[in-house]
Amino acid sequence: MKMTIVRQGLLAASLGLAGLAALVTLTSRTTADTPLPARLALSYKVDYLPQILAQEKGYFTARGLKVAPKVVTGGIEAAEAVTSGAADLAVMGEVPALIATTAPNPAVIVATYARDENRHRIITAPGSAIRVPKDLEGKRFAVQHGSSTHGGILMYCAKHKIDVKKITLVRLSPRDMPEAMASKQIDAMAGSEPWPTNVLKRNPQAKEFAVLSGLGCNYPLVLVAGRQYIRSQPEGITRALLATQDAITLINAKPDDAAAVLAARTGLSPAQELASISKGTWALSLDTETLNGLKKMAKFLEGAGVLRGEPKWDRAIDSRYFKAMSR
Repeated sequence: MKMTIVRQGLLAASLGLAGLAALVTLTSRTTADTPLPARLALSYKVDYLPQILAQEKGYFTARGLKVAPKVVTGGIEAAEAVTSGAADLAVMGEVPALIATTAPNPAVIVATYARDENRHRIITAPGSAIRVPKDLEGKRFAVQHGSSTHGGILMYCAKHKIDVKKITLVRLSPRDMPEAMASKQIDAMAGSEPWPTNVLKRNPQAKEFAVLSGLGCNYPLVLVAGRQYIRSQPEGITRALLATQDAITLINAKPDDAAAVLAARTGLSPAQELASISKGTWALSLDTETLNGLKKMAKFLEGAGVLRGEPKWDRAIDSRYFKAMSR
């Protein structure tokens, strides 16, 4: 896959010669005498399967990284953890990642590791009168604010000329959406797995209304690093990417095994998780298509007031760690 090299400028200077030397020498060894610490924010869902596998299968340890998981509900909470200093590394969708790069203490995107244009779905309540996209106007619509699904909804509304201001966007934790629909507090919801499946399980007469695909974004899943960790442990970032690559190799070679590990964490069946895994493309990347999609999404988020401003792209993305582990 073709990799786009993003300008590094100011961030390279901040890392210093010692950090750069660490990156150059890292690829000559796969383990370290003294494991490096890393606090990793993640959720237990299919989006973060490589990191779950890296923890469960010992790939982090094998690559010389001592990971302390910080389990959160969604990507936006992971973004808050890494920008507040509660985590060193975090995995999330592209919208939380973009929010993290524009925070007062901004994080840095170091790689994407998966993409799935079909991973976000809209589910309508039992007996819903929603038949066409425009029918969403006037309805109570549950979505986790700041999530990748939230960004997808904004793009979906723009494509179908839906006035977002006429939709009552209900900010809910995805864990609360099944019961909210059952008690008729919401007319529809959107999310990525396992949330749509959980809603359908609790509400058997609910229906899938739409998939948020074909909108010009491939919904990349992203590894971000805190700036303090970049300054103090740059080698740890590349070790995390190497462990992620080990996990991706397993996903692509033995998806059944990966699904079984994931199902034990999520509560869904291995067959359900395998179906979700099979829809995605699992590979470390910083390719042109993905970067263009990030920029398009950023414009939507800025226009909607979700972003403080457009990311400073030469500082928001740093490809050196990806290149170091690719040597």
